[in-house]
Amino acid sequence: MKLFYGSKLNEKHDDILYLNDANLSLPYGISYFKESMPFLDNLSYQKCLGKIVPELFSYQNNSLWWLILPSLSYSIIDSINFINKFDLFLKKNKPTSVKIIGNFEKFYLVKQICENNKIQFSYSKSSFLKYSTKNKLKIRLREKHYSNTLQKKFNKRLNLFKIKSNKLPTFKNKLLIFSANVYRRKYFDFEKNFEITREFLIDPLLPHIKNIDLVGIDVDYSFVGDTEILEQRLDESLLWIPLEGLLNNLPKKNKSDFFISFYKKLILNKDFQDLFTYEGINFWSRIESDFKKISTSYYLPFLIDMIEQFEKTLQISKPKAILIPYEKGSYALALIIACKKLGIKTIGIQHGAFDSLGHNDYAHTYLQSEKTPFGMPIPTHMLVWGNSSKNFLINKGYPKNKISVIGNPEFYDMKKIKKDQNTLRIKFNFPTETKIILFTTSKLQRGYISDEKRAYDEYVLEELLNLYSNDPNYIIILKPHPVKEPTYVYEEIIKKYDAKNFFIKTENILELIQLSDLLISVESSTIIDAIALGKMVIAITFDGSSWMDPQIAKNILILSELKNLKINIEKILNDETLQNTLHDEQKKFLLDNYNFPNVQVDEIINNVINS
Repeated sequence: MKLFYGSKLNEKHDDILYLNDANLSLPYGISYFKESMPFLDNLSYQKCLGKIVPELFSYQNNSLWWLILPSLSYSIIDSINFINKFDLFLKKNKPTSVKIIGNFEKFYLVKQICENNKIQFSYSKSSFLKYSTKNKLKIRLREKHYSNTLQKKFNKRLNLFKIKSNKLPTFKNKLLIFSANVYRRKYFDFEKNFEITREFLIDPLLPHIKNIDLVGIDVDYSFVGDTEILEQRLDESLLWIPLEGLLNNLPKKNKSDFFISFYKKLILNKDFQDLFTYEGINFWSRIESDFKKISTSYYLPFLIDMIEQFEKTLQISKPKAILIPYEKGSYALALIIACKKLGIKTIGIQHGAFDSLGHNDYAHTYLQSEKTPFGMPIPTHMLVWGNSSKNFLINKGYPKNKISVIGNPEFYDMKKIKKDQNTLRIKFNFPTETKIILFTTSKLQRGYISDEKRAYDEYVLEELLNLYSNDPNYIIILKPHPVKEPTYVYEEIIKKYDAKNFFIKTENILELIQLSDLLISVESSTIIDAIALGKMVIAITFDGSSWMDPQIAKNILILSELKNLKINIEKILNDETLQNTLHDEQKKFLLDNYNFPNVQVDEIINNVINS
């Protein structure tokens, strides 16, 4: 059998197996990071040219390695996963030859893996030439494109600010809130009974912060730039300014020439390139383009200038402390570096659940300290949701006395959120005696992703339709992801079954959870919302991979493959002993992970700010 790799086809025909990149991707969930997280952590301990990797990127006694790593992590993770999956595929299927006809960014990886497995390798020379020519042109034009894009983004956001205000406020002795615009989200206000837009984590936290004036700094990590959230924030009673207002101007050309020149030489060094080797396969060719783009004005020069501008501005107008909801972003790390030099306290806030592996943001154990000055910068203090998160960070090397448990601020007003199930069913015109299953999606569908194999939400919907279409005892509600998830794919699937008891609802998620008997999802934070509201949950697994750590999940919900879904639905809805056991474990989980229902946090928060 011959293998043609890079084809859009995925079938066997005339002794030729056609395979594409998408069919080799690992499933979503924690297994996606299983091999890459240890590699990323270990990478920072490796030596090259007589120095550990972070020290190679030394700039004014700090390491810029940590600021550029977020832009490299995806390619590194993708390379490691590809090496594992492609090697496994070859060993399992034993093709006599492999010809690569597409996905040429993996060209040298495929070639090396074939050589290791003693399989004949060839490629489409015309297609490879076309890819190489196009890629070289793209790289040549990249600097100008990035520079223009950054200038447009900068001007657009700064001009909007100037329309609203003529000058920067003083920061002296104030609490700054350095928040990315993605943390402003839509919520349902249960007291006012309508949807509002507010700050994630910050707004529920603000009533607990006493006797200090606040200023918000709007941060936009997107490439092109967005003004919608900035415009909303500028109209708030809390004073907001865009990050660009602090920077004032883009970095001048040649300002960071010395470091950029060194950087360009470093990434040409073979010893440095050899660091990016996994299981004997060097994947530098896959990540080389990303390393090269880091030297463009949009990345390193901008970040270097940002550190200097932060120092200049904050030295003149020194705040009491700075609260950072996303302390792992490159801009936030630049701020932490500047604040450490000036002796300004920075306070990070846990912004998502930690699992046993941790997101690549938290893969690292080489942290900055007096003994390790080139380690990853961390805030002066961390506010976390529960003791499990505190222990997670301590195990990563965070100082124990610099972590405080405050619970998840989004759960502080749970009493206001809770509603009677029957009342909600009457509101939505659903019968009170029918079992209602809520299926929350996560954009894992063909309308949003190109990888058909990962269209997990479609598979779940199809199975639910097979099981319960037009069953008078069940109502199924599909709640799409709140951030621009297209629904036409789901609508077409439901139409195919002519299902009268399946509904797509975009109303408030907390109301939908409370009117339901069971929540089903592949990966979604709604799983935690449902548990906090005392609901039963089934998390769907694919290829043995789940969104939540199985060791934690097995005690608070049911993990189920699609083939066992009907059995598990009936079990969790009808077995009262199981329900009681899960409820008891859910209470322990909420206390350990979210400090719920404890909400007495005023003293803790204010001591952290003022001490």
